[in-house]
Amino acid sequence: MSPRGSLPWTPVKIGWISGVSRPGTRALSPEQRGFVASLPGHASWKLTTNFPYGGSVDQPAEAFKKTALPFASAVNLTHFLLASQPFRRPSRRRAWHELRSSCELLLLVTNSCGAQIVQALERGNQPASELRVLSMGSVDWGASRLKRRRLRGSLDRVGIPGRGPADITVSGVGHLDYARSEKVRAIARDWVAEELERAGHGVG
Repeated sequence: MSPRGSLPWTPVKIGWISGVSRPGTRALSPEQRGFVASLPGHASWKLTTNFPYGGSVDQPAEAFKKTALPFASAVNLTHFLLASQPFRRPSRRRAWHELRSSCELLLLVTNSCGAQIVQALERGNQPASELRVLSMGSVDWGASRLKRRRLRGSLDRVGIPGRGPADITVSGVGHLDYARSEKVRAIARDWVAEELERAGHGVG
């Protein structure tokens, strides 16, 4: 039986979560959408917006608008600081609960402060599905309780004290390169395929 909520039930959900560069939008960039689309799994499993994913999981690519780097950096810093505390907005917690209740296995690729956001949303949550995270970049301090694989580009100079070493270092990739890097995409594809096979959801 499909659980109540705005997201349709599927055995697996695969998505991208990060801080946003423009307040009030869930739109992914064309590179981020292409990243998610390139991953293994059925199209119906893939979430094509940023969190919160409620309502339609598809959002036109035209909705994405580029943001000036200084403004985007300030917005992302705010998201990082907020994600260091438990999320208090009921709508966000409700959206997270609906997501966790809409599948058996949730695979999330996180970038920027995405790992912090996930961990903040997980606090006090009674998980209804299994969660695995591929954390990209160096801004995942404090997310040690997540079951995650950590990836970092060799040219990523953004650092958080106490982060510890990455599981995978990708040569020639900087802080803004993860979504467009074919090396990173290949690693992500292998990770998703491995997790799907482990959970018995392998696709041919």
